[in-house]
Parts: sequence; structure tokens; C-alpha cells
Amino acid sequence: MKVCTDACLFGAWVAGYVKQHPHYKQVLDIGAGTGILSLMLAQQSNANIDAIEIEADCAAQAKENIEASPWANRIQVIHGDIHYFKPAQPYSFILSNPPFYDNDLKADDDAKNKAKHATHLSLKELFCITRKWLRPDGEAAFLLPYHRYKESLKLCNENFLYEQHVIHISQTQAHNPFRTILKVGQHKAKPCIENFSIKINDAYSSEAMLLLKSYYLAL
Repeated sequence: MKVCTDACLFGAWVAGYVKQHPHYKQVLDIGAGTGILSLMLAQQSNANIDAIEIEADCAAQAKENIEASPWANRIQVIHGDIHYFKPAQPYSFILSNPPFYDNDLKADDDAKNKAKHATHLSLKELFCITRKWLRPDGEAAFLLPYHRYKESLKLCNENFLYEQHVIHISQTQAHNPFRTILKVGQHKAKPCIENFSIKINDAYSSEAMLLLKSYYLAL
């Protein structure tokens, strides 16, 4: 499965945030894919991570990737449906890079549809599930399409989740945002809102390099 730069930026940002908040011991990765976000998080923190993935091939790949890593003892891969998942306790932090597209044209491959389209898990369901399994003092972060940012805020608020930090991501300063990192919590506060450019001209921006240097060998 291809890993996109925006997903890596999201993973790096979340990993850095959780590292700064070491009391976030129990983490849930919803829609873990091949495990890249969980691995990035485990690399930077001491958290124990449950990584749940519905698609069998992705879950198998995630398990293989994690077992080959130095952090296998802190990441549990769960092949299952988040709708029916019943953890032993709520989580202090939840992250997700959820399905992006509700109405766009779909591929013939059912696995790709589950990965890229909200055919199985809508944003409304995602935020409801997040609220259900998040500790009262916990936080959650999502990587979203920019054009669904305002819709996502509304759905989060309906579940008593409130924006704390927002990062709008553009390819360059000359482009409009195409992704948004949204971090929410269960208390209202004035959010920090930032704009982030992946590249300047043909090179990674200094902000992108700072996030990715621990994971990209070429930087």
C-alpha cells in the first residue's frame, strides 16, 4: 500500500505531540492500514497502541511490519471492525487517517474502496466512536480532506469534541490547502490554527523536514 507524504506528516506530528504528553499511555489507531502511523508513534513515545484494521491483507501486512520492528511489544494489531470493537478501557489518545471520499467514483477493488472511501466508516460514525472510547481528559487527531474541515467540526461538536489545534496543509505556498490535521478534545478552548506548506519550490520546506527527518533517511 502506498504511503502518502501527508499521512507521514500527520504521523510525525501526532508522534511528536504524544511524546510531549507522556501521560498519554493508551492509544488507539483507527484504520491502521499497514501500521505506519502506529510505528511512527511507537518510535517517539512510550505509549501502548492498539491498531485496528478491517481489511485482512492490510492487517496482515501491519502485523508483519510491526513484528519486524523494535516496538512490537507495544503495538497490538487487531483485525476487526471498529463498529463492534469493545476495548477493556477507554483511550487517552485516538488517531485516524480515515476514508476520504463519500461520493467520488469508486474503484473495482473492494479493499481500495474501504481504504479510500467512506463506504464502511463515515466521518459521523468515526467521531461518534471516538467520543465513546476516549477518556474524559483524552484527545484525538484526524487527517482529513480540507474541503470537509467545516463539516468535520460540526460533526465533532455534535459529539462534544472541540477543536484544539488545526493545521491546513498545502503542497506549496502557491497552492490551496488539500488536507487538514484536526486535533480535538472534550473541553472548549481557543484553537491554534496554522498553515503548513510541504514544499518550497522543489524542495521540502524547513517545517516538513523538521517533522520527517526522523523517518526519511534521505533528509
